[in-house]
Amino acid sequence: MMREIATPTMLHDGSGIGALVGLSAVVLAERGFTGAPAITVEAPEVAAHWSDLGAFWQVLHQYVKPYPICRWAHAAIDATRGLCLQHDLSPVDIERLQVNSFH
Repeated sequence: MMREIATPTMLHDGSGIGALVGLSAVVLAERGFTGAPAITVEAPEVAAHWSDLGAFWQVLHQYVKPYPICRWAHAAIDATRGLCLQHDLSPVDIERLQVNSFH
């Protein structure tokens, strides 16, 4: 873990490409692109797995990170947001912020 923190790579820290892929998929779908048939979705023997598609939303039963960065940074972001809300501040009102952490 500490090696990755010291020298981040695209393997973990390149999650921005996920947004590009997702948006590209939407644009392609809007233009009629459907892709190749998928046996994991269309085969009769897996139909039961997809019977609630559009009715049951699995994402509503999962934890979603509120910020697309390492969870260790979430506390500092939450604290800053809380102070901004509590004292009617804007991020531009913050001159500096010090976060004590490990190397």
